[in-house]
Amino acid sequence: DGAIQRGDRATAEPLLRRALEIHPTYHYAYLHLARLALLDGKPQAAADAAAASLAAVPAPNPHAHLLAARALLRLGRAADAEPHARRAASDLGAADATAHDTLAEALAASTRWPEAAAAFAAAVATEGSAERLDNLGAALLRAGRRGEARDAFERALVLDPRDERARRGA
Repeated sequence: DGAIQRGDRATAEPLLRRALEIHPTYHYAYLHLARLALLDGKPQAAADAAAASLAAVPAPNPHAHLLAARALLRLGRAADAEPHARRAASDLGAADATAHDTLAEALAASTRWPEAAAAFAAAVATEGSAERLDNLGAALLRAGRRGEARDAFERALVLDPRDERARRGA
């Protein structure tokens, strides 16, 4: 774990693979391999590692669901990502804004704007930021809720007055 914590991928990956040779169902190794693959821009490898983690520990395994959703989104497979993102958001609850962001991204990719807005709102409620408020505003705007979208963009500008996206209104 020390190599992983330091971000030393060259050391971490062989150690993780060796751990799996010793203990093939060690799902934490698969989780770390999925994270590394996402960081390296290898979404298919990340999806495969997340699936292996889910096979080793089907439930509860919210972080594997979250990594699977992120990888599938990068592969352009929003419909496949959504159930994983929904499970991660449900299992992690209000404590994890990233899970709600991921669910919102999957819903937005499927142009399900009212549901995406609700998921972005959950992310904002957990951990507000100008970027999250921008995303909420954009989803609300696409859902036809202009007044609420304006409010979200204005709140984003309060947090980051340099935020050009909020200034433009999406």
